[in-house]
Amino acid sequence: MHAGVLEPTYTWDHYMASPDATDREGRNFTTKAKRVVGELWDFYRCEEGYEARANERAHQACYKLVKDMHYEARVQAVIVYCAEFEKRSVKKPAARDIFLTRDQYLRVPPNWCANKAEC
Repeated sequence: MHAGVLEPTYTWDHYMASPDATDREGRNFTTKAKRVVGELWDFYRCEEGYEARANERAHQACYKLVKDMHYEARVQAVIVYCAEFEKRSVKKPAARDIFLTRDQYLRVPPNWCANKAEC
């Protein structure tokens, strides 16, 4: 870890422990992890009799996907920060090796939490 660097700390375990909120459709999945997998079935169908196995596989995949999502958000923040504040273009391979300070990361929040300061 680099001094003063904001490192991603959320894992799928955090999603499993985090309580869900009721959505506009009145659904509450009890945890954020169950929401992610539950909403998966809004877009995909599973052959009858394989639901438990499909849910287990979805949870397994999410362990890596959540870690990757936060890693990619960090890399994208570097790209956006360099473009907006340093007026230079940085490609993804170079951005992977650049670490911003906490304050710099906070200046370029991901679009999915930009309007939620508490994130």
